Amino acid sequence: MPVCPDCKRDVPANQVVCQSCGAALDPRPHIDGDPVVVLHATSQEEATSAQAALEAEGIPAYVAPPGVGVFADESDIEVVVSADLADDAVAILNAPPLSDEEFAAAAAQSGSDE
Repeated sequence: MPVCPDCKRDVPANQVVCQSCGAALDPRPHIDGDPVVVLHATSQEEATSAQAALEAEGIPAYVAPPGVGVFADESDIEVVVSADLADDAVAILNAPPLSDEEFAAAAAQSGSDE
């Protein structure tokens, strides 16, 4: 759970104001290093899917709403990661989708891990 930088109390994720002390909070996940845009998505679904794929591989990602990101215009939704993870993030996002056989093998492997 995130912590208020002023009063150090736990705050719910995505809060913009600390309920304990009134401090302004940054609802974005913490990204170490300089932020780099790895995807200019054209829909919220595309951005959310990319964020989930990156986070599943251990890469923290942030989806900037339209017009709010680093280089965004009103129709652009940016997916942002730390600069030191940008190359890995781009490789993950550009990887071809799994074939039906690869998907079945991955699902079988996942089921055997339990």
